[in-house]
Amino acid sequence: MTRFFLLAAGLGVRARPLSDQLAKPAFPLAGRSFVARLLARLPVAPAMPGFINVCHLPGTVRAAIPAPPPSLTWIEEEKPTGSRVLRQSLDAGWDRLLVLNGDTWLEAPLAEMDRALDDSGAAAALLVRPDPQGRYTSLAIDADGALRKAPPRTCGTMYTGTALLTRRAVAAIESANFIADLAARRLPVRLVPYAGPWLDGGTPALYLEANLGFIARAGLPDAALISAGAHVERTARVTRSVVWPGAVVPAEATLDECLVMGGAAVPGGRHRRVLFSPAGATPLRQEGTR
Repeated sequence: MTRFFLLAAGLGVRARPLSDQLAKPAFPLAGRSFVARLLARLPVAPAMPGFINVCHLPGTVRAAIPAPPPSLTWIEEEKPTGSRVLRQSLDAGWDRLLVLNGDTWLEAPLAEMDRALDDSGAAAALLVRPDPQGRYTSLAIDADGALRKAPPRTCGTMYTGTALLTRRAVAAIESANFIADLAARRLPVRLVPYAGPWLDGGTPALYLEANLGFIARAGLPDAALISAGAHVERTARVTRSVVWPGAVVPAEATLDECLVMGGAAVPGGRHRRVLFSPAGATPLRQEGTR
């Protein structure tokens, strides 16, 4: 049996001020939360027993799943423990644990990951993709089949936030970073290449990019980025902008590539690449700029 474990307890420091209002897994992605969209992608989610851990603004994560699977187990943490929380699943009956980061969206190829473990007898299968900008730890497999970690490098191979773990892999977790534990224990690991969509909500700029990428892939209009519960006047012009529930956009406002949080009141006029929060407005810089 396979179970899933969706990691949703991060503090979201890089995503502030967005994460001061919602936990990152609860961020709307074209009007529906990351966590709800991830669960909907699981081919057997209604029947597959699983776990979600929460810590920061836990109520926002719970509210972001209007119809949770009946077999879902919630784990509330006083402080985020990272990968250590996965060990809490060991008391349940399962053979493989599908682990997903709650603040990224992708189309996990579960059957392909299963085959990678079946064919190799490895302890874990990690879904990886190219890292053209060198933002993340680079992963490789050595001649013995063990995982090697290296500093970020341009065009390296990065972890996507999705893994299929055996019980021996979960039992080997000692730290907040299970990838470091796999490498330290030299357990056999398979890297499964992934070329599909990968949308990251880690920072405000990346979150906007994720929404724009999602609607482009799905063929949705810009209006899909306006959440139910947002108040946008009919004559306001809103293009390529994400508007959260509780936001107010007046008739005389024009927005392009903006983020509008709940409780924010947008002033009239033209605005491009601005983040509107209840506390005010700040420029929304491109990722990697200061």
